[in-house]
Amino acid sequence: MCGFAGFTGFADNPGLAAMANQSQAHRGPDNQSVWSDNYIALAHQRLSIIDLSERSNQPFHKGDYAILFNGEIYNYQALQDQLRKEKQVEFITTGDTEVALEMFVQYGLSSLDQLIGMFAFAIYNKQTRELVLARDHFGIKPLFYTQIGKGLAFSSELKTLVKVPGFDKNIEPKSLVSALNYSWVSGNQSMFRNCYKLPPGHYMLYHPDQRMELVRYYDLQPSSNPSYQSEEAIVADIKQTVEASIARHMVADVPVSSFLSGGLDSSLISVLAKRTNPALSTYTISTTSRDKKVEKMPDDEKYAQELADEFGFNHHVIEITPDIIKMLPEMVRTLDEPIGDPAAINTYIICKAARDKGVKVLLSGMGADEIFFGYRRQKATLLSMQFNKLPGFVRAAGKFTASLLPVKVGGKGFRFGRWAKRFFSLVSLPPSQTYMRSYSYYSPDSLKNLVTPAYQAAIPALLQEHDAVFNAKFKGDLVNQMCNTDLSMFMLGLNLTYT
Repeated sequence: MCGFAGFTGFADNPGLAAMANQSQAHRGPDNQSVWSDNYIALAHQRLSIIDLSERSNQPFHKGDYAILFNGEIYNYQALQDQLRKEKQVEFITTGDTEVALEMFVQYGLSSLDQLIGMFAFAIYNKQTRELVLARDHFGIKPLFYTQIGKGLAFSSELKTLVKVPGFDKNIEPKSLVSALNYSWVSGNQSMFRNCYKLPPGHYMLYHPDQRMELVRYYDLQPSSNPSYQSEEAIVADIKQTVEASIARHMVADVPVSSFLSGGLDSSLISVLAKRTNPALSTYTISTTSRDKKVEKMPDDEKYAQELADEFGFNHHVIEITPDIIKMLPEMVRTLDEPIGDPAAINTYIICKAARDKGVKVLLSGMGADEIFFGYRRQKATLLSMQFNKLPGFVRAAGKFTASLLPVKVGGKGFRFGRWAKRFFSLVSLPPSQTYMRSYSYYSPDSLKNLVTPAYQAAIPALLQEHDAVFNAKFKGDLVNQMCNTDLSMFMLGLNLTYT
């Protein structure tokens, strides 16, 4: 995790860049640098993963260009060979930042189609003063921006932009309603008016006359593979794809470790990662015996330990204690925007413990549930559509039975009772609304009772946003509609925000 920021059109661009390095210093403990000319100031905070030498510090300059880069290009070595062979490029570093810059210089914006990785970057042409901002295909790396008068400010974190003079601190109504409804912020708007997130799979062109162009370069589309003639062929392709992806993720000049929950995703990743790193370190969260008495918790530590014993991981278990309350102020500051998912606490604690042991890179299975239909709510929505085909008296009997179920038994939470009640509250809705409500905390009517009339007007926009994403692709294919919606909304707005 690196960080960067840039400022143009303000009274003190270099001063704002220096402020950004202070605000985002935690993102890049290895180096913080500022560069400026009489048009723009660029700031970068480096967490060195590939090419640990000072020559890869940023802003990185080559020829007429300067680049700010956050992330990793996993196929950078292959692209480096391509650039040497096709364009006779001579490299002065062994890192992926220079490769990303040279790909842009040699192939233009079409080079984005060749990048495999997670990234956000800014490339500045010192001669023409043209600026390009880009974000990876699925929005793994963050990038915020805002225009204030004739100025443009962009950064990896929202808290940095809030400090810019003239920043509009009025709350964006739809974002507030979204945070209440989902416990995270959906879409490309931030919590503040006139401040945005560069959408995934997009780049922005910013011209010296303040013209801004936002262009989509990637959009996931339904496709068919003619080689998929059997289940065996599909399994073989997935196996090869997953193994190749993990092998690419292991390319680093620092040790790579892994989250390990004991579940399928992290277990598979950890086992495959150990092929490359025999001394692989893994990290698991556990809960206190007192917490387990209140409600049955997942047996993460049990299954993670069994896997660690079988495959010989250098395994670490971090127990969540009541002291986490003391961490909340720092966590809120780190997250920038409202997030109500307690999984963010687990991630924060694991990452902090790993960092204290010198670990800079942790692999995770984030995104697997979205791609492989792994969420209970996905299956529940599918079941609800099937349930609606049953005779009316059967549906009525099921709903009546669910209404009698308790939500607590013997002082402990009864999950089945909660799930059943929620299921029957959603089954009569259309698919898009059923799915939206499955991870919403409130109905539209309940939301209206929570906010003032000024914010109530944003509720229809929230519903329309979800309907537009849900119905945009894979019509008639409910499974892929849900998976695509999760990739576009849930993963982007929640999971990637705290990882």
